[in-house]
Amino acid sequence: MPAAKSPLVSNLDVMRVLLAKDWRLFRAPMVALIVVGAGCYLIALANILYPQPEHDALQSLLTAAGISFELTGLLAAAFGGVAIAGERADRTSDFLGLLPVTRMQIILSKWIASIFIIGTCAALHLLILGLCVLARSDVANYGPHDMQWAVVLPLWIGFTTSLFGIAWLLSTFLRSGPISACISIATTIALFAMVALRLDAGHYSDQQVPLILASTSMAVGLSTLIGGAIYYLRRIAP
Repeated sequence: MPAAKSPLVSNLDVMRVLLAKDWRLFRAPMVALIVVGAGCYLIALANILYPQPEHDALQSLLTAAGISFELTGLLAAAFGGVAIAGERADRTSDFLGLLPVTRMQIILSKWIASIFIIGTCAALHLLILGLCVLARSDVANYGPHDMQWAVVLPLWIGFTTSLFGIAWLLSTFLRSGPISACISIATTIALFAMVALRLDAGHYSDQQVPLILASTSMAVGLSTLIGGAIYYLRRIAP
């Protein structure tokens, strides 16, 4: 008789299957990430081929990488929105309920796949940004918005976490990934605007405002992410 697999090996096999499934589930937002990034770089290439006096080739590439990096965070809402709602819409969740997998394994698989795809795209754009900055000794600030790297990264992480977390929470209630994503984007932008106006009224320094915004959005993102996971683990419906 064949030897029984250890629980660790069995869990790894289950995770591989779930990750392969989620790779297909996230195919649409992944393609959107690629298309958006490629479009930005194509516009930069057009500026390089047909240069303008106020924009050199390196500046065009720097701007394209910066915009692509920011849009990568924005599209995190699509990953969170489709994570569970997409499977409820096509009834894949009903099939998953019949398989010997736990809901925690399903959640971990979706989180790992999302972080890997979003993180890989973001890292690529950051690499291009870094190379452009190193190539230009006169570029002390980040991209087109003249923001310090130490400010941009926390803001991006907080913004991305909020977008994904809110969309993830809505995805556990709704059956439409696009609706979950759109509500998440609107909510996160409104949150940023309200907090920014409140901070501006309180006369905080320019260094404090971005860090408070990043902390607030990170707290919202993590709380909605955990809240959605708890609800998904406890609910009866698939």
